[in-house]
Amino acid sequence: MSRYIYLIVLTLIIRPATAQDLQGVIYDQSTKKPLPYISIGITGKNVGTLSTENGTFSFRRAVLDKYPGDTLKISGLGYKTKVYRIAEGAFVPAEIFMEPEIIILPEVIVGNFREEKILGTRSESKNVVTGWSSIGSGGERGIKLDLGKKKALLKTVSFFISQNKYSQVYFRIHIRSLSQDQPGAELIRENIISKTSIPEGWVNVDVQDQQIVASGDIMVSVEVIRVTGTCQEKSCLLFSGKMLKGTLYAKEAAQGVWQIKHSFSPGIYLTALYP
Repeated sequence: MSRYIYLIVLTLIIRPATAQDLQGVIYDQSTKKPLPYISIGITGKNVGTLSTENGTFSFRRAVLDKYPGDTLKISGLGYKTKVYRIAEGAFVPAEIFMEPEIIILPEVIVGNFREEKILGTRSESKNVVTGWSSIGSGGERGIKLDLGKKKALLKTVSFFISQNKYSQVYFRIHIRSLSQDQPGAELIRENIISKTSIPEGWVNVDVQDQQIVASGDIMVSVEVIRVTGTCQEKSCLLFSGKMLKGTLYAKEAAQGVWQIKHSFSPGIYLTALYP
């Protein structure tokens, strides 16, 4: 009898430890629809994830316990950011409702922009490359671009895949302002998501319908949000790069710190239209 009671007590002690993993669903507060590809990560750390196409997400409790007192940041384009302090016990609700944030951008008369220029790095190298340490964690690879003093209408973002071992890769394009070399606010109106199945080559993404007009320094980056298929090799997805040119912006997780490397740039270029 005493042995039976001991087993019950032991089970009650073990079960909560496995139940404390952080799992939930992220919704739009207005529509109550699940939100895909929302960025979730520990602020300033290379630990992050994205919500799935169905809005679900999960975080291992064992990982969160390594950062007591830090914050878990949840953000997405067009929504107000939510921040939760990491502490013992349940600290994030299973259902998270993101409040839409109204962004008013000036109207653009597209016909005024006619002169086309290409800015960035058109590298197709297979020896000089950059890649991702973790797929779907919110990591990005980007390039600094100088649009000049005149306003430019952004037309196309292009990047070169030097190696892809997955059957399908889903990307998200980011275009941000730069202030003192640090990435600032997004300039895009809504998420720009594309996919490709090519093993290598250029991927061209039309961004003209976003009606982005900017000048000066900006940062254009690519984020891998999802892949299909399997790859057992060490380097499954690589971008071309170029030494002794440009500036690389890289981060490994959704809310991680940007690493800036000068005299190196990824194979990313922008086609812009000028008056």
